[in-house]
Amino acid sequence: MTDPPTLVETCRNMSMDAFAEAIHTMPAASQFLGNNPIINQTELKGAWDFEFRFTVPMGATAPAAAFLDSVEKQLGLKLQPIKAPIPVVMVESANENPTPNLPGVTEKLPVAPTEFEVANIKPSDPNGSRQNGNPFLPGGRLDLRGMTLKQLIL
Repeated sequence: MTDPPTLVETCRNMSMDAFAEAIHTMPAASQFLGNNPIINQTELKGAWDFEFRFTVPMGATAPAAAFLDSVEKQLGLKLQPIKAPIPVVMVESANENPTPNLPGVTEKLPVAPTEFEVANIKPSDPNGSRQNGNPFLPGGRLDLRGMTLKQLIL
């Protein structure tokens, strides 16, 4: 049986507001936190350098609890659900027939890919090849390390 992957998020010159927004971009964090917004209520000012490690529990009955526990033990930050007002967008009405595009606009818009062209999957070094920092690379590439094939498919 292989060890569960450990994800590492390295933050440099990061404010607590930016960290609260970045938590959802961490690999696997959304499966533990859902789409709930994270609001910074620390009142900490300035920017910080820190590293956060999280071992993805395999088959755990409470993976969210393990994630939240890691944040609290390593960073001293407690994530807890609260009721708070948040900004929303409300659509009051919609036209059934939208206004047409200006001439030439459609040709200038980039075509969004509907599938990926290449996936390069290799075994990770169990002693060192762990996720470090943001996995999103320029050009729409994604570099994930230390994850099982099942996790990549999910």
